[in-house]
Order: sequence, then C-alpha cells, then structure tokens
Amino acid sequence: MSADQSAPETPERPPVAQRGSAPKLPEALVGVVEALHEAVLLLDQGLRVRTANRAFYRTWGVSPEETESRSVYAIDQGPWDTPQLRTLLEEILPRTSHCQDFEVEHDVPGVGRRTLLVNARQLPGPESDPGPLILLAIEDVTARRQAEEQAQRLDALIASSNDAIIGKTLEGLITSWNAGAERMYGYSAHEVLGKPITLLVPPDRTGEYHDILEGIRRGERIAPFETRRVCKDGRVLHVSLTVSPIKDAAGQVVGVSAIARDISERRALQREVLEVATQEQRRIGQDLHDSTGQELTGLGLLADTLVEQLTRQPHPGAALASRLAEGIRHALGQLRSLARGLIPVEVDAGGLQASLADLAASVSRLDGIRCTFRCPEPVDVEDQTTATHLYRIAQEGIANALTHGRARTIDVILEWERGALTLKVRDDGVGLRAPAPGGQGMGLRIMHYRATLMDATVSVRPAEEGGTLLTCTLPQRQHR
Repeated sequence: MSADQSAPETPERPPVAQRGSAPKLPEALVGVVEALHEAVLLLDQGLRVRTANRAFYRTWGVSPEETESRSVYAIDQGPWDTPQLRTLLEEILPRTSHCQDFEVEHDVPGVGRRTLLVNARQLPGPESDPGPLILLAIEDVTARRQAEEQAQRLDALIASSNDAIIGKTLEGLITSWNAGAERMYGYSAHEVLGKPITLLVPPDRTGEYHDILEGIRRGERIAPFETRRVCKDGRVLHVSLTVSPIKDAAGQVVGVSAIARDISERRALQREVLEVATQEQRRIGQDLHDSTGQELTGLGLLADTLVEQLTRQPHPGAALASRLAEGIRHALGQLRSLARGLIPVEVDAGGLQASLADLAASVSRLDGIRCTFRCPEPVDVEDQTTATHLYRIAQEGIANALTHGRARTIDVILEWERGALTLKVRDDGVGLRAPAPGGQGMGLRIMHYRATLMDATVSVRPAEEGGTLLTCTLPQRQHR
C-alpha cells in the first residue's frame, strides 16, 4: 500500500449491495461517501468496512476486494492496526460519538511514515441493520506538517539571528521585522510594521534606495554592499546589506527581503589598523630622515671636502671623488623623498587643493616627470580626516603610476561630477597588469580601506587614452 504513488487505476466499484450477509446500504448514503474528496471508510459496529470511496482506493493503492467486509485493522495485511487508531475507534468514539482532527502516525510500506488527520462520527444504521455505522474520513497531512515544521524552524532561525531581517512590499512598506532588527535599530515591530523603510534611510541615501527597489522589481538579487542606516535614537550605523526579491509560486516578485549586518565595529577596527600602519610609516620615515639622512649628509660633506682638496692639488682621483659626492647627494635626495612619502601629511579641510598642488609639483621636481594638478572650481570637504584620506589616496595612486606603470605623465584632478566629488589620478604608463597571486597589492587595499572609511568608492581601470585611471568618488554628504 502506498500513499499518492503510481497506484493502479481506480477499480470499478462493486454493486451497492455488500458481500456476504451484510444488509444493503442506502444508495443516498453510499453516494454521499463517494462524493467526498477525502479518503473515507464506512465501518459497521464491528469495525468492518462496509464501503469506501474512490479517493480512499486511489490514495492508498488498495482494491475493494482487499478492503470491504474486512476489519479496518486488516486492510492491506494490517498497517492500519495502530495503537492510536484503536484508541480512537474503541475508546474515544464510543464515549463521544464523534471525534474531529485526531492525528495518527502511520507507516506506509514503500513510502515511510505519514501523518494522518482522522475525523470520525457515529451514524445511525439502516432500518434493516439498526446497529450504528462509523464514518471515518482520513486526510494525509504529512506535507502540510513538514511545511509547518520547516516554517517554524525558519521562524526560529530568523527570530534568533543577530542580523536585522526585514520584509517589505515592492512599495517599500515594512511587512516583517525580526528581533535582530529591533536590537539593531531600536524600533519594536509594532512601531514599524506598515511604515515605509525610508524611516531607516539617511537623506543622502534615498537615491541608492530607489535604485535597489528598481533592481528588485526586475527580479535581481543585490550583492552585499556597505551603506549606512539611521537608528531610532538618531545614531548612524554602518551596515553590510543584502537585498533579495521575494517571489510567489508563479515566480512573480511580490516583495523584498533585506538582511543587514552591523559592521560599525569592523569599520572602527579598520580605522585602528590604518592608524597603526600610518604610525609605523611615520616612525620609519622619521628614522630614515633623522638617522640615515644625517649620516648621508655627513658623508656628503666629507665627500665635498675631499673633492675640494683633490682639485686644489691636482690628483688623478679628483674625478672619482666628484662622482662619489654626486652619488651621495643623489642618494640623499631619494632618501628624503622616501621619508616624505612615509611621514603622513595632515591636510587641513580647506587646504586639500593646495596640498595636492604641492604634491604634484614635488613629484615633477624629484622624479623628473610631468605631474600636474587641476581643480576647475573650489572644493571644500567636511573635515581634516577626509581631506587627509583623499591626499593619501592621490599619493598612493601616483606611487603606483611611477613604480608599476612607469608613467612619464601623471594628471591629478579634483572636480565635481554629477553632484559627487571625485579625485582622479590618470597616467600614461603601461596600464593595468594581471593581479599577482593573492589578489590586490597592499597599496590598492589600503586605498580601498581609506575610501570605505569615508563612505567613498575607489575604482582602477584602463584609461581611454592608454595607461591607468584611478577614481575615488565621495557621496554627496561629503561635499562643501
């Protein structure tokens, strides 16, 4: 016997008159049993099957010959003989005359354990057989129970998650709000359900929010990205956000699921790591300047004195001494340039343009290439930290162009583009190369870290004219 398996076609029903000496059942009663969609058995007071409907035979894969006039416990050689069914038929039903939604666990050969919902009711028998009849309706609810258990597990998983998991309509109205969202944003579910999700979106991120909704309406899953959200108490959190479409059974997008993870601590750790690296660079640069630089300066003075003495008293070694003095001066110049690059420059918020112009002039003078700075209109940024990050990104971009790109011309540009402040470093070098094993170099990773700390983005791609173009774009809130 197997439930919902490829059972043989439903056999022809036997005549209404029952086998053996059992009295004939009223045709109206048999018709009612047959019309029911559920699997139904009609039993006599001895718990023998008087009749069953096609739904029963089709569902459990048995024939009328294997069923009718047999004890209900003996159908298909006995799998219906369970303690639960015996309790229902022999103890509960005689006392109550009816029982609704009685759950029975049933092992089906070849299928496995099934969960059945049984409804039973005593009926008066026909006049020719005054004993009561039992109407037994059996529904297989295994799939329903499994779905309910899965939904309960999913609900428990969502409820226990530390991440904020939020459901929304395609119009952006909040439909579900887990405990993680309550802890993260400070709002209870009662306060936000039915409210627009823009309650959490900073004003400068509304464009981002609308772009996300448009992508979701097209059925796209938005890859995890970092953004900011506003809490009930006004705090601004840095979050990693994953947004996915919710689809119905027909595959139509009917809602939005958003999972947000608070990365504020990670961002703070990134700042600390960057500060430690900056301090170590400062120490190395200062040591080079104060120790090695001083020694080279002293050696240069000695070399100049030697050249002067050998030149005053013509000596064959004068030319060699002159080359030695020139080599020391060149090495000292390179060391000072290296030291300046390692010692961080703290840029005033209002002095970013002047600092970048000085950087370009210094590169042209010390490295012998053409490095220009252009700023079509005045630019101010919010604070000194942001200005310093921009300066260091430009400095790193120039260093990459010189070291890896072998550029002869470098342009540094600070300008407004579509309402965003952009810093560009463009060179005419050999262009992008395949990344080394292990991914991006340390310099590029540090640039990305700096950009992340400003809520900015960094991209490096081939320039249209050849070479490489580095672009750092700041969101609108960083402007003037």
